[in-house]
Amino acid sequence: MHGITKKKTIFDLSATKISTPSTLSQALKDSNWTQAMDLEIAALHKNHTWDLVDQPAAVNIIGCKWVYKLKHKPDGSIDRYKARLVAKGYIKLLALIILKHLVQLLRLPLFESS
Repeated sequence: MHGITKKKTIFDLSATKISTPSTLSQALKDSNWTQAMDLEIAALHKNHTWDLVDQPAAVNIIGCKWVYKLKHKPDGSIDRYKARLVAKGYIKLLALIILKHLVQLLRLPLFESS
C-alpha cells in the first residue's frame, strides 16, 4: 500500500487575516470590497434587473442589503471578493408565515392571494 495514495494537504483558512465585513461601512474601508460592489452594480445594470421609478403612493419599499463572501482557491489563497445585493423581502415572508399559522390555530378563513 505504500506509495499508492497521496497525502492530503489541509489548509487552515481561519489563519487568514482578511475577514468578510458585516456592515457597509466596514466594506467601504477596503478597496477590494468596493470593487466587488461596483462589479455587482454594473452586472445588475447590464442585465436590466430593475428600473428606477418614482414610488407609487400606496406601495411599500422593500429594502436591500449587501452580503459579502470571500472565494478561495484550492490552495487556500483568496480567489476573489464577492459582493451580492439582496432584497430584504424575508421580513414580509416571515409575517405571512406567522399569519397563516395563527389563522390555522384560530380556525379563521384566510383569503389567499393569487
